[in-house]
Amino acid sequence: METLFENEIALVVCVKNESPYIGEWLEYHHQIGVDKFYIYDNDSEDRAELQKILAPWIESNIVEYSEIPGSVVQITSYMDALEKHRFDCRYMGFLDADEFIVPKQNRELIDVIDEIFKLPPPPEQKLQDSESTGDVLDQMVRIAS
Repeated sequence: METLFENEIALVVCVKNESPYIGEWLEYHHQIGVDKFYIYDNDSEDRAELQKILAPWIESNIVEYSEIPGSVVQITSYMDALEKHRFDCRYMGFLDADEFIVPKQNRELIDVIDEIFKLPPPPEQKLQDSESTGDVLDQMVRIAS
């Protein structure tokens, strides 16, 4: 399938002292279909170890790494990723490094996302009650932490 985008699925994550876990997180999400990661490092004390773990991913152009100093920078990093990369990927998601996307029914992540975007909007009277849409989404994907 030909696409207009350089990447199908990208995830943005803001990390701080996540080097013990980031390798597993990257490997898992890459295996389920994420092809690009934008990692924002928020003053990690383990930065040297983090960069060592990320080096092969960066060299393979799967990870783009940025340092973002300060406090309360998660939304800032998300906005930066949107501003710089919104036209680079078909879908962009935002997770914490302790969260995992778990597609149900052994399906490809891209198929699950495509199906979510094909769901009809809830009826107007149900806008405050997302239970029906939530039930459908819960059958397709789960965020685990």
